[in-house]
Amino acid sequence: MSNTPLSGEWHGRMVTLDADRSRFTELDLSEARARWTRLGQSYVHRYAVAGPETWDLPREPNWTLRQIAEHVAGIDWYAEQVGTLRFGESASIR
Repeated sequence: MSNTPLSGEWHGRMVTLDADRSRFTELDLSEARARWTRLGQSYVHRYAVAGPETWDLPREPNWTLRQIAEHVAGIDWYAEQVGTLRFGESASIR
């Protein structure tokens, strides 16, 4: 790696240009919903297989299953952006 500085200057600006925007298509939305659904299903299945009696077992140096669940439980900003996600026809992840 060279210690030579890169040429050119960064020019910050106070506006967002059209070229700065990332397109989010209907297909992208569909894929995002599918990924969140699969992620939710993986948590449901993993915790069901482990059983409630294992949720608080020490897993040093890692977190317990309960600590992991509590940590990710409040992460919903992205899910709110893509809308209600569903398992089957009636349940929703919120």
